[in-house]
Amino acid sequence: MKSPKVIVIGLDGGTWSLVRPWADNGDLPTFKRLLREGVHGMLQTIIPPITAPAWASFATGKNPGKHGIFDFIKMEGNNVRMISSEDLKSDTICDILSREGLRSVIVGLPLSFPPKKDFNGIMISDFLHPRKDIEPKEKNHYLDGYQVWPYYSAWKSREELLDAIERTAINRIRTTKKLIVNESWDFFFLHYGETDWISHRLWMDIRNNTKLSRKAKHIFEIADQFLDWLLRWMDEKCYLFVISDHGFEDCPMKINLNRIFLREGLLKVCPKKTLGLRSVYFNLYEREKTSRLPKFILRFFNYVKKNNYNLYKRIFEPLLAGKSRARYEMGIDFENSRVFKPNNESFGIYVNEPKVKKREKIIEELIGILDQVQYKGKKVFKTVLRREEIYSGAYTNEAPDILSIPNGFFISKTLDGPLFEKYADGCQHDFNGIFLAYGPEIIKGIEVKNVGIYDIAPTILNIFGLPVLDDMDGRVLAEIFEAHSKLKKKNTHLRYVNPL
Repeated sequence: MKSPKVIVIGLDGGTWSLVRPWADNGDLPTFKRLLREGVHGMLQTIIPPITAPAWASFATGKNPGKHGIFDFIKMEGNNVRMISSEDLKSDTICDILSREGLRSVIVGLPLSFPPKKDFNGIMISDFLHPRKDIEPKEKNHYLDGYQVWPYYSAWKSREELLDAIERTAINRIRTTKKLIVNESWDFFFLHYGETDWISHRLWMDIRNNTKLSRKAKHIFEIADQFLDWLLRWMDEKCYLFVISDHGFEDCPMKINLNRIFLREGLLKVCPKKTLGLRSVYFNLYEREKTSRLPKFILRFFNYVKKNNYNLYKRIFEPLLAGKSRARYEMGIDFENSRVFKPNNESFGIYVNEPKVKKREKIIEELIGILDQVQYKGKKVFKTVLRREEIYSGAYTNEAPDILSIPNGFFISKTLDGPLFEKYADGCQHDFNGIFLAYGPEIIKGIEVKNVGIYDIAPTILNIFGLPVLDDMDGRVLAEIFEAHSKLKKKNTHLRYVNPL
């Protein structure tokens, strides 16, 4: 009997509030078909609803307390650093499948690269890895034309940004098609980050139907056309899941939360060197290749990078930062601050107090303060929770001490300006992502409820006839399969429940 194949398309930031009306009016015909011929529903994501921890929870089937990823950044003593795949402390679905002799092809799954030594398959690096890369190296030809991040110079205009994102999407899909057709695999994952970039940059244009909204919609249309190709390629033993790590919602106002901690004398500031708007961290590798620097200099930079990466990162990365200019601004003095929020988008607040009783007192007082914050009579936070109320597992103590769940406000880390400001982007992540499933023995045209991002990995393991690991928080989505299907197994798992 022919063994099954599973494909997961990860539409980063994919939201039904955009996709559903476009599908209904015929702009996204393949999504419309999948809604009619497959199972669909809201996909509940994690707290906080941001890319890095959400995709880690998809990959592991576990809550952040068990895999150790809570944000894009990680606190180490009094320092903050960007996370990497080394910070993911749990086996992923790729690890499990590899041990079972099943082959995976992974394109850009956040926090996946580099793969473990026993990984069975092909993996292209994700945007949290410093450069474009592939394993095994002999598959390097697949990187020709592939882009991790869009090429565009100095963010001159949103039109230029849109064109760059479109080129990146087209190249990503082209590479993906080659891998699907030319390689042998059992499990395939594609991360399509362009849908998230578009929503962040052009949400208000889309909402207001400006002249740019049509081009923004085209990024979703590229994904729709790829799904149409995929459905025509798939056979009777292939399963397709289309999911997102979070959704988007309107957000007209922001709160500069650290201003409260400054006011209360809990946060201290200090001068901090930054690199302005164009981060060195993003698409460094691509800008090397398109740089106007002479080739012999680039070859020298690459030689240093390969042989002394610390030297390269400290000296040569800033030189390759394009039009970024080092400047000083006020930053958080982590060593002398007792309370701070170090990152945007995240809901996390850290308490810097080693003594347990004092720390608990500060947390209790903070919860009381934040619970009373209002703007024009509207509560700013739906609820304020301790980390132990949200997470469980060996790494819970690495989470922020408090998570403040916003009530339609963007929570900014900005230290200057007023406490409340209009939020120019007009949107933020929300907890409701996209879930679509299509394939043999999957029910047609129904909506399912209570689907969590933790549930995808157990369901995939079930399709391959493998057991759900005991420490997974997700469950097999038995309700998506037809009544006669052997895959419709009863769940004996205690599923993690989002406290919201």
